[in-house]
Amino acid sequence: MTEVKRAIEWTVTRVPVFYRLTRPECGNYNLPNCITISRVVAVPFICALLLIKGGSSSILISLSAVLIYLIAAATDGLDGFIARAFNIVTSLGKKLDPIADKLLLIPLLFLVLQGLWWWIVALIFAREIFIVILRYLVNGTEDENALDVRLIGKWKATMQYIGTAYAILELPYFNLVMMPAVILTEYSGVIYYLNYRKVN
Repeated sequence: MTEVKRAIEWTVTRVPVFYRLTRPECGNYNLPNCITISRVVAVPFICALLLIKGGSSSILISLSAVLIYLIAAATDGLDGFIARAFNIVTSLGKKLDPIADKLLLIPLLFLVLQGLWWWIVALIFAREIFIVILRYLVNGTEDENALDVRLIGKWKATMQYIGTAYAILELPYFNLVMMPAVILTEYSGVIYYLNYRKVN
């Protein structure tokens, strides 16, 4: 993991356009925020491809959708790492990042049309809404960091991305592949709630 981080830092510092966007004077128009926004922009394209895919059996459409989705998913964590590495964390970035992450769940709604069990989507969305409410309740207080479950959250997100990509391609047993994502999603939600109870 350390080598990966070094490789990212090396790449950013060697590409002029990237490096310019890591300077403090860029303010909100910095590289991490641009990466976060690109994740938001990708969602409508993914959803459009999934809608087209619903009436087509073209493997090209499926591959295009999953490629865009995986590229967008890969930026989750990259924006935050660059922001911290170059000391350019902004309040806008802190607000945009969780929004972008939640928007990447929208394609799951379209996958119900392809046979993804509806209750899987319902459980995932219910957990995310629940966490948004908890974060709102502690927003701006000293207790906000106490809710952090970063490691579990990363595993949860990773399994969600893998399961969603698997479902987009309609590979065999994609509903079962989503099970680890559902379990980690609900487990992290329970941990969030327990942390919330500790500070309230």
